[in-house]
Amino acid sequence: MTQDERWCTLDGRYVAQYCSPMDVARAIRLIDYSSEDLRIWEPSDSSIPSWDELIFRISAKENEIDTYLGMSWRCNRMVDQVVNLGTYWHDINGYRTEYWVRGGYSIQLEQDIRQWDPSQGDRIYLRNIQNAWIDKTSEFYDCDDQKSIGWIDYKAGVLHVRAGYLNPKANSVKISYRYGRTDPVPAHISRCCALMVGLTILNEDLYLTRVGQGGDLGGQKNDQKKAMQDEINAILSANRRFTSVYSLLP
Repeated sequence: MTQDERWCTLDGRYVAQYCSPMDVARAIRLIDYSSEDLRIWEPSDSSIPSWDELIFRISAKENEIDTYLGMSWRCNRMVDQVVNLGTYWHDINGYRTEYWVRGGYSIQLEQDIRQWDPSQGDRIYLRNIQNAWIDKTSEFYDCDDQKSIGWIDYKAGVLHVRAGYLNPKANSVKISYRYGRTDPVPAHISRCCALMVGLTILNEDLYLTRVGQGGDLGGQKNDQKKAMQDEINAILSANRRFTSVYSLLP
């Protein structure tokens, strides 16, 4: 699935991107026993749970995955984030280059920032010594020459700003931007999301007789739930992003 492909609620207001409602049914082998060929159950606007409800559940689990992993494959929007300035100078072999050539201030934002595009709502403001916000979007060309007030390290999520020496450093930049990885959602992340949503279905007594036919239905269901949770935990643990702690030496 590309970044522009998604599954929507019937009214188009809400979307899911990591997996589809049908992926959820396949992940827990939810059989439609009313069908002659015992095919996988298909969600619809009249099913229980319905297509829309599954989209809501998927979206909720996408949020959980993003929060735990520290990364996202969705286009997220940060609006008017107020941040502090941190001193930064470009360094070449232990020598600080001149401030207005490649230096400036360093600001940590979210990682995996999308390409800067004011037409998509990206904005940047600087607060002056009179405590007024000055719109600098038209002066931000996202390049490190002297014509721009700054540039972005997209992968690391670091904003470099040439804000001058008279600006206050605390709460001095207000920025709106988009972030989230642009590569396709990996198969293991899609699988993880489908399993997480599947567990919410298995936890409903309504499906006790539809999963684990014959014998101890409750016991078989619990065994299946544990195996699914173990797989979820393994996927999340293996893909969690840890941010390195470092300092910019003077």
